[in-house]
Amino acid sequence: MIGVTESTVWNWEHGREPELKYIPKIIEFLSYVPFEYPEDPIGRLRYFKLVNGLSYERLNELMGKDPE
Repeated sequence: MIGVTESTVWNWEHGREPELKYIPKIIEFLSYVPFEYPEDPIGRLRYFKLVNGLSYERLNELMGKDPE
C-alpha cells in the first residue's frame, strides 16, 4: 500500500525514520497525521513540508522563492 518492502516497515517500527517521500503515503494509510500542529509560523511551514513529503527545493518552488 505504501510501496515499500516488509523489511522497510520493520525498520521503521524499530527506530529507523522513513524517507520524506513516504510520509504522505504513511499518513494516508494511517488516516491521520501523527505529528502535532505547531503554533509558530516556521513550525507550520516545516509541518507542511513534512506531511506533503516535500524537499526544501520543491517547497521553494511552490512558494515562488529563489533557492539562493
